[in-house]
Amino acid sequence: MRFMTLVAAVALLAPLAFAAENVREASAALRHAEGGYLPTARGGVGIRTGSDFERFSVGIEGVSELATLKILLGDGHENFVEIGTLAPGLSNRHFVRTTQEGGHLPLDAAHAADLSGHGLRVVDGDNHLVLVGEVPHFDDVVEPPPAPPAVPVSTRANLVRPEGSTLHDARGVVVATHGQHGDSLRCEVGHLAPETVYVIYIGEGEGAVIFRDFRTNGEGGASVGREAAAGQSLTDHLPSLAHLAGRRVEVRDLEHHVVLHGHVPGAATEHDAEPVHHEEEHHDAESGAEVHLEADLHPEQGHERLRMEMHDLPHEGATKSSSRRRVAAVLIDNGTGTLEQVATVRVSRRGRARLAYNTRRGDALPLGASTLRELSGRGFEVRVNGQRAVGGNFPAF
Repeated sequence: MRFMTLVAAVALLAPLAFAAENVREASAALRHAEGGYLPTARGGVGIRTGSDFERFSVGIEGVSELATLKILLGDGHENFVEIGTLAPGLSNRHFVRTTQEGGHLPLDAAHAADLSGHGLRVVDGDNHLVLVGEVPHFDDVVEPPPAPPAVPVSTRANLVRPEGSTLHDARGVVVATHGQHGDSLRCEVGHLAPETVYVIYIGEGEGAVIFRDFRTNGEGGASVGREAAAGQSLTDHLPSLAHLAGRRVEVRDLEHHVVLHGHVPGAATEHDAEPVHHEEEHHDAESGAEVHLEADLHPEQGHERLRMEMHDLPHEGATKSSSRRRVAAVLIDNGTGTLEQVATVRVSRRGRARLAYNTRRGDALPLGASTLRELSGRGFEVRVNGQRAVGGNFPAF
């Protein structure tokens, strides 16, 4: 059955105020309680404040249409108060309270921020604990985004497959567009399993928020997205496009396996669409080995490329027999200061070797990176027979 996401359900009924001043929004994902009761359930909680109205909202999806759900909110002490019931009938449900038209926030709070830090629980009709979380806080400092460009800026970022993926030809792209009249974020995928439901998440780990769910067509393809007026959030549980730039994007199946991942490309100014090209030479005086490193990022097309051309590597004893040729191991800092081997390449009889990555067709980047920017400035080494031949650092993008 095709279904809508919790963020879509909440956004449909959440009032918008395009002329409001000092609007602030915050959102947080709910997590499963210990024991994993109703494991397909997902949810989020959001708050909104502005000169026009305040809002508190909870969205739940992925539950049985027969289940009754109750929302419990901490009273700021040790007790939880039932603030609403989500009746059966839908797999996706929402709970919204605003101060518009004489409405009241839960616990009669004067402001949505007064609820920040309060615990939140979702239980079923038999009081089984399903989801837990906490009402988020507004950021202490909110920097105004740059003025929108006169001509809309559109950037792309290819999605890549995780290492060991069984969907050998899966691919996708995230497209961000920013202009004077509003923003849009779109995700297109292809060569996934046909007629299958997947979910797109934005963010890291347990803090990831659902962007959209979708069902692929008979060829394993789909295209989904969201639009927002200028200055508005894309959904009730996601901030504006400017605040999403650089965040991780994951396409997961219903068993939460990541089938594609990438990032939200920046589109704040026309400079975000400009290609980036870096070339560097690294030479080791002791071994005489060299590495020519070349990196290209093409946000207007979506793909990224990394090439490492290695020269004058130790190759004594190498012959025409492939079994006698030496092997070079390439290691990269995994982000903790530890070098981790990412590939091995054959060394030619002339001491040359080559390693290349290209996201154009969804090929994985080293260390599971979603973009080469994650490797910015990290150290690397090339070793032959376990001995360091040459090393250096990736460019700082």
